[in-house]
Amino acid sequence: MLNRRIDLFLALPIAKLDLLVLAKRLKEIGAGEGATALSKADN
Repeated sequence: MLNRRIDLFLALPIAKLDLLVLAKRLKEIGAGEGATALSKADN
């Protein structure tokens, strides 16, 4: 699961995303399957 999250993060076109979109996408990745209850609550 962690490898999948890292792969998703590395696939983000960071240079083309604005900060708000990037922050939202990172929260989505962090709240994915297998995330802790704390990280899911942040969403």
